[in-house]
Amino acid sequence: MKQIFADNALRYFENGYNVVPLIPNTKRPFQTGWETACETRQAEYQVESYAHSFPNHNIGIALGEASRIIGIDFDYDIDGLHEKINALIDGSPVRKRGDKGYTAFYQYNGEHNKKWYKNGKAVVELLSTGNQTVVPPSIHPDTKQPYIWITLDTLLDFTASDLPKLPANFIEKVNEIFGYKERIIDFT
Repeated sequence: MKQIFADNALRYFENGYNVVPLIPNTKRPFQTGWETACETRQAEYQVESYAHSFPNHNIGIALGEASRIIGIDFDYDIDGLHEKINALIDGSPVRKRGDKGYTAFYQYNGEHNKKWYKNGKAVVELLSTGNQTVVPPSIHPDTKQPYIWITLDTLLDFTASDLPKLPANFIEKVNEIFGYKERIIDFT
């Protein structure tokens, strides 16, 4: 019988990514305080302990500073916004899909979390420190099917330093696409 976390977590860890056990068939970490995995590199014995204690759990990759990667999560494509956002960035060689949309992976460069909405729906989200993302072969809670890689390569084929970086003005440019204006408040 395949054990999702036990069979795969150490491989992700050995490639430089911190791993978080997720409650089986969910996107939720198994314990509170998991966010520390986004900030500090895990020890191998910790991952081995998780694999022994939670062999059938889903796998989350802790994003941001410790793993040195971020995700751009493309959800609902409203008014062709995904194409406009993709025109701003180099395509990632590593992308995964769960239910709707996909997540593309990039090298962490100090980015902060940000979510853009249109018509009340999440169109795109920058996932960084303090977030995790579910990776294959975890099982999606709604479809009951495994997450899949939609690129030939996976995070097991790339270290963080091999991934492209987002442009320094990525958030500013996406804000412009969504029509957000920066407001400067003068308190004098």
